[in-house]
Amino acid sequence: MHSPTPAVSEPDARAESSPPPGSERFATGLTVGIVALTLAAHALGAVPGLVPWLWGVHAYAFFPPVVLGAAVVTLLLACAAAWIAPQPLPRASAPAVALRWWVRIASATAALGLFWVLRARHLFLGDGFVLADSIPRTQTLHNFEPVMAQLQHAIWRVAAPLFARPGMTPDQVAARTAALGSATAGALFVLVVIALAGELLRAAAGTAEDRDVAAASGPWIRTLLVLVLATQGYVQLFFGYVENYAWLALAIAYYLLTAFAFLNGRGSLLPVVVACCAGICLHLSAVALVPSLAVLIAWGAMEPRRRAAMVADLVTGAVVVVVLAMLLSLAGGGYDVIGTVLLIARLVTSGRGDPSGYLASARHARDFLNEVELIGPLGLWLFLGGLAGARWAGRIGAGRVFVIVLGLTWLAGFAIAGDSNLGYARNWDLLAPAGLVLTAAGAFLLLELTPRAAARRRVLELATAISVFHTAPWIALNASFERSFERFKTLPLGGGRTESTVGYWYATHGDLAQAERWLIKALDANAGNSRAHYLLGQVCMMTRRYGEAVAAFSAARVQRPDLEPFRLALIDALVRSDRGTAALAEVDTLLARDPTRARDWAIRGAILMQLGRSQAARDALERAFTLAPGAGTYRDIERQIDSPGGFAIVLDRWWPQLVEP
Repeated sequence: MHSPTPAVSEPDARAESSPPPGSERFATGLTVGIVALTLAAHALGAVPGLVPWLWGVHAYAFFPPVVLGAAVVTLLLACAAAWIAPQPLPRASAPAVALRWWVRIASATAALGLFWVLRARHLFLGDGFVLADSIPRTQTLHNFEPVMAQLQHAIWRVAAPLFARPGMTPDQVAARTAALGSATAGALFVLVVIALAGELLRAAAGTAEDRDVAAASGPWIRTLLVLVLATQGYVQLFFGYVENYAWLALAIAYYLLTAFAFLNGRGSLLPVVVACCAGICLHLSAVALVPSLAVLIAWGAMEPRRRAAMVADLVTGAVVVVVLAMLLSLAGGGYDVIGTVLLIARLVTSGRGDPSGYLASARHARDFLNEVELIGPLGLWLFLGGLAGARWAGRIGAGRVFVIVLGLTWLAGFAIAGDSNLGYARNWDLLAPAGLVLTAAGAFLLLELTPRAAARRRVLELATAISVFHTAPWIALNASFERSFERFKTLPLGGGRTESTVGYWYATHGDLAQAERWLIKALDANAGNSRAHYLLGQVCMMTRRYGEAVAAFSAARVQRPDLEPFRLALIDALVRSDRGTAALAEVDTLLARDPTRARDWAIRGAILMQLGRSQAARDALERAFTLAPGAGTYRDIERQIDSPGGFAIVLDRWWPQLVEP
């Protein structure tokens, strides 16, 4: 690291005497345009009739109108202050430089508190419900997120005692531990972003000799750059979000930090390679970092003074990659990283699971633009605008090539992302890390366009103001369960997915009448929604309407015959509605697939008891006990075969655990 540079005005006093270039006027116009676009989008998003369609900018619609009015006034005042702020900016003081590590620690600590206090109070987005239920269980390697499940499980093991209280269910405790992990990742993210801002300032300096001058400038511009990176919509991931993309965003931020440090001659290539590997291990979508890593390798190869060190870094990095691949293979029973990446590429490009023609539809364009705004508002527009306004005459530096390849790679993946299993709006988090990439790339281009302190200060203040205007209501909205629930009811997920999820929530919280109403709405929207059929069957079971449950579970099983929970639920409903022969046919289908499953033989034995076929029941239960000698339950069931009312006892005591998924 270089020694501290004497304080100077921001960022270079020599540049202040030169006339403002056209690029600065372009950058100012671009930023003002983003402010106007975002303000107009939020105003439209608050119009009741447009709320379902503008799901990326409708946060203010769920607050009293006065909140939007106050926010608009505050934004306009902030923009006016940015425009008329006095010049020149103050110089950096020596204490400000000396205390920067204390400032970083204090900032990260304050951020951790903010992330936790204003954490999301709901699980509606992403796979929140599934994750909260699965985190406490033994974790297996996930195909698309190789180590994330284990990381969340490890956090749960450490933090669960902090949150366990009488009356709290395991999934509620798990949601709290995942939220703590999210907030912790956010605190680390703040530390990384503070360092990243300094490297961005260095990388965007006009010449190598100006880099340390730019980085050692007064604190205001650097603070503004940190705020720009830390106030985009993607920071919602750190506010107690149960889904696991917070850790991926942290890994990507660290990759950007090490990459720009390498470009600035302040770090080696090895940390960049390790950060890239870490991101891929957390989620395979981080493979989109590889093309930009190739740019760094190519640039290093063209720099004679760095070749020898870079070769050593590449050899060490290759060893790291091989070791990680071997560890993942051992942990996942032969897990193939490259094969899985190729599988994901095929799934994404084929549009499997999307409605027919979705990617080329107006609906996809609507969803894409909403996502851009939700995880922005700066990212995409700043990146594309920065490319349009870049000065292409003369030598193009490695930093610009790096951010162009970085941004375009992620943008390509962003543009072809489909509807997914949960619906685009609910799965917003999958694309949120792309917002960080595009914002960092756009910020670099913006800094290149504004070499003078006055212009740089102005555009960064405008960018910070509109970012806070956009992101603050989302944080407040997610921190309120009631507002979040009402917002979720408006999401245009399609296929009855919104309605079925709302029905699921009501069912799990005991409001069966509301649950049934919403599940029927889901089936009215899409009769092929197997999940809605299944949940409706569960509601019918809870209200002892077993015949109706059979009809609902049958529809679910017809649509998804591969899902065992659907068939088990159908078997349960058939038995309880005294239709043992039909139930026997269903369990025989399971045994035809795998005759070595002891539980299925025990289910068969219990059904044969209901049908009065005692010897056949005994034979089935003996088979179950042979396959699972330690399962005393099967012996308990067998003892009831010849007992008066034996099947009723089995149905009451042991049957529910037999048919539990």
